[in-house]
Amino acid sequence: MKILAVDPGDSHVGVAQYDDGEVTAEEVAAADWLPRFAGLVVELDQVVVEEFRLYPGSAPALSWSPMRTVEMIGVIRWLCSCAGVPITLQSAAAKQPTRAQCKARGIEWKHKSGHASDALLHLYYYMLRNKMEV
Repeated sequence: MKILAVDPGDSHVGVAQYDDGEVTAEEVAAADWLPRFAGLVVELDQVVVEEFRLYPGSAPALSWSPMRTVEMIGVIRWLCSCAGVPITLQSAAAKQPTRAQCKARGIEWKHKSGHASDALLHLYYYMLRNKMEV
């Protein structure tokens, strides 16, 4: 089974992949991500993406923003739909309890990239919720 978790961003994207027991994570330049994902999506069994929410306190700072993260999520959803790959959107709030669950299970990783680390947390959250071995 191949699962890909994505932490989208305006300039960098965190990507974590589970492929039959092996877990990898990396950070990719946002400009490079969608073309790469378009070629990769047909090989996947599941895609997990951190959803975007515009909170009232953040709204003024995002005025006049092109909201590239939201556009990226839309393209990811469309590519998954075209390829027939299921997609799960997860709240950013899932990361906090997952970090504690991973620590309790002795799962540790050291990524300099916050985006890669966040993508790993989304991957593990999905796996734990679906009772997969982590």
